[in-house]
Amino acid sequence: MSEEGSKKDLIADTFLKFFLRHGMVQTIINDVANELHMSKKTLYKYFPGGKEECLYYIYRNVAAESAKKLEEKLSTISDPRNQLISTITHVYNLATPAVIANAATKEKDYMIENQIVGDAFRDVFQDPLRRIIQEGMDRGAFQVEDIDITLRFLYGIITESMILIHQDPEKNLLKETIQGILKIVT
Repeated sequence: MSEEGSKKDLIADTFLKFFLRHGMVQTIINDVANELHMSKKTLYKYFPGGKEECLYYIYRNVAAESAKKLEEKLSTISDPRNQLISTITHVYNLATPAVIANAATKEKDYMIENQIVGDAFRDVFQDPLRRIIQEGMDRGAFQVEDIDITLRFLYGIITESMILIHQDPEKNLLKETIQGILKIVT
């Protein structure tokens, strides 16, 4: 990794510590800059979009690394329905600890963070999901007219599940999430 990449990751790791303590919205950029002994200008050099861009970067990297492991697992599953269930289970299990650890105390703040993290996950997992749905359609296992709309519905179900888990961390909505998604594609 380059020195620039290392510095960006160091900044992201420090932001993550603050995000987990205070939530992204309540994190103060000056506090992160002071912790790193850097200027705010330096932080914005690496993340011109500020803490929102940094949050996206962190979770896109988490999702991308996890997607590699998922691809290995999916290569051993031939049935598109089971591939879809494995993918949803994988994303759900990856996202749930972050949702539970989220320090946002105001629902409005959590919704902002949920959107950013959800976008990062969507951007990483949409291609594998698209491929699985297309294969399911080709094999007659899925009855989908528009893959893009279907993916938006899936994204909505997962996003709403995470909101409900943030509201009540004791909830386990994996079964309901999978059932809802299967209803959309079959």
